[in-house]
Amino acid sequence: MASEVNIIAVGGGKGGIGKSVICTNLAIGMALSDQKVVLMDTDFGASNLHALLGINNPLTGFQDIFNDTNTDKNSLLIDTGVSNLKFVSGAGDNPGSANIDSEKINTVISFIKNLATDTVLLDLGPGTNYNILDTILSN
Repeated sequence: MASEVNIIAVGGGKGGIGKSVICTNLAIGMALSDQKVVLMDTDFGASNLHALLGINNPLTGFQDIFNDTNTDKNSLLIDTGVSNLKFVSGAGDNPGSANIDSEKINTVISFIKNLATDTVLLDLGPGTNYNILDTILSN
């Protein structure tokens, strides 16, 4: 098991208030200061954080581990072009992906806690639904 990972969750009550911009800039700043950082889009219903990183149509994302438990979780870590910064895409815009069950939330939490990194930044979806609260409370 990896050493303890610092988890920073960035959230808010509604969309369009700058959560993704803050999360992305914080992740880049931390990575440029020689910290190993993983930035995750945990807005499972409307993931779009990849656009802020200049990544078009990520080939992998959380949907891969939701649909296939044998997926190598390290394959989800996408190179961003910024030293020390990896990215994990959200589940995508598939119907029902915003309402994932507790088993899938536990998969995400386990994945986060076992990463070999210094810090994980979570760009949370808007609102206060159970998925978001479970992810925040996992700290």
